[in-house]
Amino acid sequence: MSMSYQRADTTLNAALRNTATPHIQLHTANPGATGVASLASTTRKSIAFNAPENHPSATSRRVLSSSGATWTGAEIAASQTVTHFSIWSAATGGTVEFISTVAVNKVVGSDGVAIASGAIEVILSVYAKP
Repeated sequence: MSMSYQRADTTLNAALRNTATPHIQLHTANPGATGVASLASTTRKSIAFNAPENHPSATSRRVLSSSGATWTGAEIAASQTVTHFSIWSAATGGTVEFISTVAVNKVVGSDGVAIASGAIEVILSVYAKP
């Protein structure tokens, strides 16, 4: 069974836009079902998202990040390779909302890690786009 675009929008808005500020956490390997394994840093960073929209090349609805996030060299150890990220409902504790691999693995430099605005995309497949 496929999700309607209305349900996808409701889910994306509820998890990422209409509640407490979502936070992103970086991982050096699969974070597991609970999102707590293989932490690259214990620091989560707040991130904001735009309204849901059609994905340009798939039968999906998506939200793109409307803010960036930066971990300094003091917050994340150099020479790690970031392979996954998780999105949480809070800065500490909370609920893991989404887990994904990164598009291109990132080796952490001594100056930390920066994620640009628009670089995080959360996609939900739908039966048909509006």
